Amino acid sequence: MQAAHKKREGKLLGSAFVEFASVHDAQAAYQSLTHHHILHMQPRFTGMTPTEILWGNLNIKWWERVIREIVVIAFVVALIVFWAVPVAFVGAISKVDRLIELVPALSFINNLPDVLLGLITGLLPVILLAVLMALLPIILRLAAKISGCPTRSAVELAVQNYYFAFQVIQVFLVATLGASATAVVESVKKNPAGAPNLLANNIPTASTFYLSYFLLQGLGIVANALLAVVGLIVFNLLGKLLDNTPRKMYKRWTSLAGLGWGTLFPIYTNLFVSLHPNSS
Repeated sequence: MQAAHKKREGKLLGSAFVEFASVHDAQAAYQSLTHHHILHMQPRFTGMTPTEILWGNLNIKWWERVIREIVVIAFVVALIVFWAVPVAFVGAISKVDRLIELVPALSFINNLPDVLLGLITGLLPVILLAVLMALLPIILRLAAKISGCPTRSAVELAVQNYYFAFQVIQVFLVATLGASATAVVESVKKNPAGAPNLLANNIPTASTFYLSYFLLQGLGIVANALLAVVGLIVFNLLGKLLDNTPRKMYKRWTSLAGLGWGTLFPIYTNLFVSLHPNSS
């Protein structure tokens, strides 16, 4: 690609690469005003490598990038709203005794063995919520790329912001309120004006579900980071099936799979936010 551009045969894009003699000069140019019109020649990035660049997003015009960002933010907000429905249902499962009172057809659950009933009320909601939240990184990373992020680091930063909003709203608020609202729905029917006080009194009863979810996330993430089961299977299985040349074998042996920081940090950030004294 560089050789083609030097020969003036390459396709011109809406981006440019500028090299500097020192990091100081690059940082000075990065902080300077490059155009007298707002949003022109934006955004700018420093310290990137060729493998980190999303080449398909380099030809996006500044006004097109603004439109894409607005559309993606509107999509994420709508996704947060509609994602609350299954998350609230998962939270309601943790209070299955109250749920049976509302839906008598589920009364057969009371006839299950105590061990199985404990798994349904304690472990099943946590696993379902983890599965629901595990589907989001794929969608959010695709949305970040569509928004026009030119580098993988910018994609991860955008995903981190989106995913943190999901964690706070869905896990901290919707799931907890869904579990507590199931227990007080009959009282709310009789006295709608007292709903805030009833929810405030019953939210602490849903803390077991909330803490169980973070316990599962914490143990699961740490165990996966230490064992790297998926990477181990992919490395050994795909390496034997696909690496039929010395160059491919060398690349697989010398390249490491990175962590998805955009979806790793929000889980712990949400945990710290929820455990902060002022949050209660």
